[in-house]
Amino acid sequence: MRYKHIGLVGASLIITLCLLSGLMYYFNQDKCPVGTFLCYNSTICMPQRSWCNGVSDCPYSDDESTENCFDMHGTWDWFTKDRQYFWGNLEDCDTRDAPVRCTYDMCHVSCTNYTEVPQNLSTNVTAIFLTENSLTHLTRNVLSRYREIRLLYLDNNDIVEIEKWAFLHQNELFWLVLTTNRINEIQTGHLTGLNKLETLRLDQNNIVMADFSDLENSTTVYLIDLSKNMLTTSSLKLPQLPTLTEIILDENRFESITEDLFAGCSALKSLYVSRLRK
Repeated sequence: MRYKHIGLVGASLIITLCLLSGLMYYFNQDKCPVGTFLCYNSTICMPQRSWCNGVSDCPYSDDESTENCFDMHGTWDWFTKDRQYFWGNLEDCDTRDAPVRCTYDMCHVSCTNYTEVPQNLSTNVTAIFLTENSLTHLTRNVLSRYREIRLLYLDNNDIVEIEKWAFLHQNELFWLVLTTNRINEIQTGHLTGLNKLETLRLDQNNIVMADFSDLENSTTVYLIDLSKNMLTTSSLKLPQLPTLTEIILDENRFESITEDLFAGCSALKSLYVSRLRK
């Protein structure tokens, strides 16, 4: 009888432990380790670098949705920053005569089937979306009319060359996306004028040399994405970037990573270097 009682107690303990484990799993399924994010309606945790990287990694593709991809960092740091200049005046745009194949949403404009940046937009636009067009060059004065831009999306084009001082008058721009083009180098002068730049995406290009001296001592640069290029340790120059928090260097050609490469990046928290190309 005593053994039967012990058996019942043991079985009860096992059942209780199973129930507790199930409850713990249930209440913690919306939590992921630091440096990862939770996919929608699942318990899958993906690394930060998978957030808005152009590849659907989550079961429901929420990591690539238009709504979510505004915060490519996946942290609250970006949102909690004080930005009085965030959008400018969203109602100060003349949207009555929109150029052909361009649509306005207040002071945000999206255009399709262009081979160059249109020059007849409202001069007060705060965001320009030229994703999946046919741009090949960014000339020196191509953006000089638009001095209130905060967001500039030039991804998925055929941009080969950025002329020096192409961004000279973009003093308000803080989000620049040049993903999936054919850019082969970033030299001194290419990023001149980007005094408030926070996020720079240059991933999926053909960059063999990148010199970020134009951003030296910037107090706003937060993230630089250089993944899927052809950089080496000797061809990447990072100056003093005291606020750079995250840099993504996956799928490049680094032989080794030396400490002095990031000597000027005192705030660096996340460094991604994996899947080196041959």
